[in-house]
Amino acid sequence: MRYRKLALTLTDQVNLLISRGLVVPDVAEAEKALGRLSYYRLAGYFLYFQTGQGHQFRAGTTLEDVLTLYNFDEALRSLIFKGISPIEVALRAQLAYQGAVKAGPFWYKDRQYTLGRTDSKGQDIHNANVRHIRKEVKRSGEAFIKHYFSKYSSPALPPAWMVFEVVSFGTLSKVFTHLKPAITNDVARFFGVGQPILVSWITALCNIRNRCAHHSRVWNRKLTVRPTLAVKQPVYAWPANASSLPNADLYGLLACMVYLLKAVDGPTAVAFIHELKQLLRSFAAVPTQEMGFPAGWEQDAFWQ
Repeated sequence: MRYRKLALTLTDQVNLLISRGLVVPDVAEAEKALGRLSYYRLAGYFLYFQTGQGHQFRAGTTLEDVLTLYNFDEALRSLIFKGISPIEVALRAQLAYQGAVKAGPFWYKDRQYTLGRTDSKGQDIHNANVRHIRKEVKRSGEAFIKHYFSKYSSPALPPAWMVFEVVSFGTLSKVFTHLKPAITNDVARFFGVGQPILVSWITALCNIRNRCAHHSRVWNRKLTVRPTLAVKQPVYAWPANASSLPNADLYGLLACMVYLLKAVDGPTAVAFIHELKQLLRSFAAVPTQEMGFPAGWEQDAFWQ
């Protein structure tokens, strides 16, 4: 089937929403909102208020209801992005340090530390990782990278403690995921979980961070990269019912974030919990069950 729909003007977009039952008290303000956000950015929020029959809105749904949900999601994305940052920085530091102490400054170039030879697409894992590292290091504008290349001709790439400061979180995650326990076990010990658990969490956090960076909806979205929630003998407090919760919901991933923040810096974890609770109180109309929050979650010792 050929796509034949034509673009609609902002006025036509507003009229379409009104025809579907959305209450729009001020058409000019509605056009302004659609102009700065776009119809399709809001489409995921429209769905929550629609019945599923011809995209009709539930009776009484206003544009303000939709924008409130969007504003909550925007604030939630900012909080998640902020919360992941200390975890990412600590992972960079630990990966560079543990690897260099055990295997030398340039260990990341040594194939013997890579777990497996090819990925699901048949690509050589080690070569792909080094290729990504080389590309990202070469385009870095950091002074210490420039100094290395201006002073040293060999090796062709800088030591790990420089490299892992400038590669993307995506590349960092890929490298970490495919490393042998000889390097990653002590990194995982720093974070207070087993190596397979940490790999699962970092991969999931990298995915949600990318969504936040690209301003994609995270509220009520089922996770495509799902963290393992069954943590045996946790070093820090862990939600009592976590292992029985769906790992496709945001609640479980937020718990993983808080756990890792406790390992990195306790006061930062406390501040994140406080901000999360404050955000949910500020948007009390937003249903937390859509994110997988269980009833009574605030009373769990983990969230204190």
